[in-house]
Amino acid sequence: MKCFIACICFLFSLIFSYSQPSSTLVKLIEQSNKNYAANKATAFRTLAAQSQTNVIKNQFKPQLQAAYQINYATYNNITGMVFPSFVTPISGPPAMANSYNGVFGSAAALIAKWDVVTFGYEKSLLQQANTQINAAKAKEQLRKSMLPKQKNNYSYSGKMFN
Repeated sequence: MKCFIACICFLFSLIFSYSQPSSTLVKLIEQSNKNYAANKATAFRTLAAQSQTNVIKNQFKPQLQAAYQINYATYNNITGMVFPSFVTPISGPPAMANSYNGVFGSAAALIAKWDVVTFGYEKSLLQQANTQINAAKAKEQLRKSMLPKQKNNYSYSGKMFN
């Protein structure tokens, strides 16, 4: 009998020692507000809208792009362009005879781009981005205003909030 009581006491001590820590309702609400995915999503939408303005501003600055390609191919192949993204592809006369000897080919390019006159396109994009920033901030403020306030006194008597 003493062994049975000792086993029951030991089991209860294990159950209570490994149970969840008690937390108040205020702590649980604070934790849910902090970790709620929709709150994080609205904050990230605001951040994305703000970074969009930086992208638009940098898009219309002068750009200088450089490319250099080198390849090794057979003489039958057009020796030169592997990736014709920056370099205009070349064409030349066909080879007189098939030759499988390897040859090096190369190409270089330097492209300068600057949209001096955009006819108001850049300004309209910036206005649209600013509107998106304001809308994202408003949604974030609305979501924050809908959350329960932390200053409320919570009790378990007849009413939920005092």
